[in-house]
Amino acid sequence: APNPAKKDLPPPPPDVQKTKPDPEYPSGVFNLTIHHAINVERQDLTGRKGEREGQAGQDTDDPTQQNDNLPSPYCEVIVNDDLVFKTRVKQYNTQPFFEAPIEVFVRDWQDSVVRVVMRDSRVRESDPILGVVSLRMAEVFSEASSVTSTWAITEGQGFGKINMSLAFRGIRTKLPKNMIGWNTGTLDVGDVTVDIDESHRELLPSNGMKLLVKTSDSLE
Repeated sequence: APNPAKKDLPPPPPDVQKTKPDPEYPSGVFNLTIHHAINVERQDLTGRKGEREGQAGQDTDDPTQQNDNLPSPYCEVIVNDDLVFKTRVKQYNTQPFFEAPIEVFVRDWQDSVVRVVMRDSRVRESDPILGVVSLRMAEVFSEASSVTSTWAITEGQGFGKINMSLAFRGIRTKLPKNMIGWNTGTLDVGDVTVDIDESHRELLPSNGMKLLVKTSDSLE
């Protein structure tokens, strides 16, 4: 029988697969899940057939698991230049499964960048970068609030792809302008001029002066 109270129920929430985030509320919770990596290899590791395809050879056909130079990959998640998460190391694996979720508060999704850096864990070495996936949230969420896809790693010493899910859920709040931005930035000091009274010019050191710039984290 028809439900007479159905018309009085609140409307269902919008489908995140088809609705992009509301620009009216730029702040919210960003969710990233790293599912698995595909055909992760070092530059000097060749596949069984050695065939490469895609941009700059980002994929190989049927990589062998018997090579002596297998990578031990793990991923670092960097949101707006801040390291927020690191996965476990998958020893000697070209098809690692991570299934690693992370949630982080983002002040403005339209001006945020997420980078997933895949590194190769090596003993007594500085864990070289196999590749990086750099994504602008404004481009990822241009048509939907939840996206699952595969991206190729670039700008590193290896090849492969990463399968990930990204989602954003806005919060009904508006932060003031001075609170919307990144925690990490670059300070560029240009031309500096000093005005000194003529009566105090003799107090200047003869060997020149130095400019001291101090921030909360470093001193230059």
